[in-house]
Amino acid sequence: EAHIPDSVSITALRAGFGSKLAWLVEPGQVVVLVGRDDEDARAAAALAESVGITRLAGFLAGGMTSWREERRPVERIERIDVPQLRERADGLQILDVRELDEWDSAHIPGSVHLPYHDIHGVPEGIDPERPVAVICSSGQRAAPAASLLRRHGVREVLHVAGERLDRASTG
Repeated sequence: EAHIPDSVSITALRAGFGSKLAWLVEPGQVVVLVGRDDEDARAAAALAESVGITRLAGFLAGGMTSWREERRPVERIERIDVPQLRERADGLQILDVRELDEWDSAHIPGSVHLPYHDIHGVPEGIDPERPVAVICSSGQRAAPAASLLRRHGVREVLHVAGERLDRASTG
């Protein structure tokens, strides 16, 4: 829905939070967690520690709820589904953030491939001045990838969520 500008959005409400966090956090990096509220942040901290992320600076007291109540800046990444992607495909760059074996089995022709955990800048083949739709198989890896692209300066990023890619791909 919304996140703090320049943060990386990984939902702790779905399976795989700890794994995604472990892929994205650099060794020794200090992490601050932001949940919907304190309870979410504490749960995320336990998951982080279970995968070896122990340099936790803490969490935002009150979470995003208090951040918004204080009218602090938020960033939103537009979410679209696969049918909307088909409708808007002209003019969009597509970044597929699945693993290589998934890409090899099927992908959208003309899309760029880079697993979400390997995004350390604007991927080769992506123009940061043009809109980019980020897709995976369910939307769960596309969310952190989309926020990473924004952090690295891509102006307009769309998070493709929902329907599985294998029903949408033709390559």
